[in-house]
Amino acid sequence: METILIILALIVIAAASIYAWKRFEQTREKRLLEREYDTAVALWYFARDVKREFTEMTRQRIDVLDFRKITVPHSQGYRVLIELTGFNFCIHALPEQHGRGGRLSFFIDNSLTLRAADHNGERANEQDEEYTGDFNS
Repeated sequence: METILIILALIVIAAASIYAWKRFEQTREKRLLEREYDTAVALWYFARDVKREFTEMTRQRIDVLDFRKITVPHSQGYRVLIELTGFNFCIHALPEQHGRGGRLSFFIDNSLTLRAADHNGERANEQDEEYTGDFNS
């Protein structure tokens, strides 16, 4: 009888452990998706501000972009890179630790079309799918 109770207790403990692990993984996945979404939104707003500054530069015939008017976004788990070429730009956001801080790499340029894909921490590019923010994709 004691053996049956011990086995039953072990089964209950194992089931509780499996449930707790699944909940932990679900919570982690949800945080990862939210972090990716927050990064995408911040990146889009940053690109919009950069494009606005380029338009203003052209209108006023200024040759230098004034970064005092633009705040580079900080996105938890991501690093943001900007490339400027003439009056064009592209912005990349890369996960600092692929799989932990995020999985998607982001790309946006003058078109303000945000693109994303899982490139194992490498840069996304203009050939990647447009990011829609859909958590189910």
